[in-house]
Amino acid sequence: METNRKVPLCCMMLIMHVNELRVISSYPYSVAISDSDNDGTLECLSANRTAIDPEAKTATMTWIIPENEFSPRQEIPFHLSPGEEPGTMDITVDDDPTPREGIFYYTDDNCVVLDVEYQGHQCLLWTRRALKDSVPQICIDHFVDTCGVSVPKHSRDLCIDGEGDY
Repeated sequence: METNRKVPLCCMMLIMHVNELRVISSYPYSVAISDSDNDGTLECLSANRTAIDPEAKTATMTWIIPENEFSPRQEIPFHLSPGEEPGTMDITVDDDPTPREGIFYYTDDNCVVLDVEYQGHQCLLWTRRALKDSVPQICIDHFVDTCGVSVPKHSRDLCIDGEGDY
């Protein structure tokens, strides 16, 4: 799978050392705090790891998109497997066999900055559910530097009460 997206220089070394399955294994429940278009449709969605196969190096994360003014609540399974390049993963969404790409730009014990080929390309800041109301500044900084968009000013309380608690 080819991509025309340029990887920010800050992220090149990280991408070469990311173990995609280890990242997915360490985040059984997560919340997308902000996305690159700030349109409100993917902010505060949660993702639950619903399947993992360490031998096959595959996993399924089910995205739970809260109801908003544009659509009802949705649960969408994302099936993940290692990508062709280091720091990438192949993704199929629900029953659609079309391969899509995900690129890990940054990851630590608290957050992941990830570009996902979904509804175009979405650069997302994910964090552990327990941190959704107190996102570490380093995570916000990596998201801003990598995705080129600022996080809403209320960054210490990005999700209203209840959002991301699914």
